[in-house]
Amino acid sequence: MARPAMRALAPTEPVESRRRAVEALSSLEDDRAVEPLVGALADEDEEVRAEATKGLKQTKRKLETEERARDVEVRRLTRQMLD
Repeated sequence: MARPAMRALAPTEPVESRRRAVEALSSLEDDRAVEPLVGALADEDEEVRAEATKGLKQTKRKLETEERARDVEVRRLTRQMLD
């Protein structure tokens, strides 16, 4: 899904294709989508830029949540090993 969506973000693609592509990338909430979403912030279409911003925020929240979960697990394992 990510590769076709990234190709559809090309400025030569129709605006509707770029909008759908940025929506698809936003829904991934995956760090692989960050670079194309950052690129979409420069799109001439306001809706594409807005969706890219939304997608980057969603991805950031997901990555922060995953990081907190890893930290909790590391602390749990450390306590377990020290007990």
